[in-house]
Amino acid sequence: MESILAKDLMNTDVLIVSEDLDLRALVELFIERKVRSAPVINEEGRCVGVITSNEIYKSLPFDVQGTFVDSDRGDYYFDTNSECKYGVLESLLPFLSSIPIKEVMIPLVLMVQEHTPLDNLKHMMINDSLQRVIVTRNGSGKILGVVKLQDIKRWERINRLGQKTSIKKPLLGV
Repeated sequence: MESILAKDLMNTDVLIVSEDLDLRALVELFIERKVRSAPVINEEGRCVGVITSNEIYKSLPFDVQGTFVDSDRGDYYFDTNSECKYGVLESLLPFLSSIPIKEVMIPLVLMVQEHTPLDNLKHMMINDSLQRVIVTRNGSGKILGVVKLQDIKRWERINRLGQKTSIKKPLLGV
């Protein structure tokens, strides 16, 4: 059996944003693309971080933050579904400023090369409690795609059931 690599599992339809983009424009992109996170690149096109809905939430004024807390789960809850109980990304727009993403993003990002084997991916993601890793070519920092834990689980389910279906079917979001 042929080894499954990061490039075989990655989603190449990824929203990638500039570190200079402001939070308001970012949320509008998240709403449009129905995602809650995105890799962040610098002027040279190298990945320098990740921005998620949690970082957006944490950038809000303190008195606004409590409006969006899910007290049952004890964490922040964002969804683009208009029936969401605790708030939607659209509801954040009035509170967002023109702060650039680079001031609130997560600067440390785990990147893997396109030829990273599936077992290594799983090990890294489980050990570091990661939901996604960014795939690059030869450590260049240029983003080729993203592998989500969900992609790995789907591949394992398909493989276990012996189904003939495309691994590359993209999932919504990043």
